[in-house]
Amino acid sequence: MPQPTILNLDEFRVSRSVVIAGRERILKNMTVEQFLQAGDIERKLEEAGSDRAQIPILVDVIAGHLEDTPREEILGLDLGQLLVLLAFIRGIDPAGDGQSGDRQPGERQPGEPRAGKRGSRRAR
Repeated sequence: MPQPTILNLDEFRVSRSVVIAGRERILKNMTVEQFLQAGDIERKLEEAGSDRAQIPILVDVIAGHLEDTPREEILGLDLGQLLVLLAFIRGIDPAGDGQSGDRQPGERQPGEPRAGKRGSRRAR
C-alpha cells in the first residue's frame, strides 16, 4: 500500500468547549508555544506558595484557554467549578476516573504537580 504524500494536520485537531453561565465557550488547544511556557507558569505557582496566591495565576491560565471569556466570569465560578475546569483544560475527564484522555505519559499542564523521584536510603 503506498504511503500518503500529504498529511493534513487539520484532520487531527480536536475541538472542545465548556458551558459557563449558560453560554458555550470554545476551549483553545494548547499550542507548542504554550507548552513551552508551562514551565514558567509552574515556577510562578511554586513561588506563589499558598493556594490563595495561586488562584489568580490559574485564572489567567484558564482565561488564556477560553475564547471570549473575561477574567471576571472565571472569577465568578465557585472553587469546585474552577478545579473541574482546570482539570478539563489539562485533558482530564472530570466525570471519569481522573485519567488523562489525550495526553502522553509524563506530560504535564500548568498547575499540575510534578511527580518527583525521591532518593531512598537503604538500610545498611
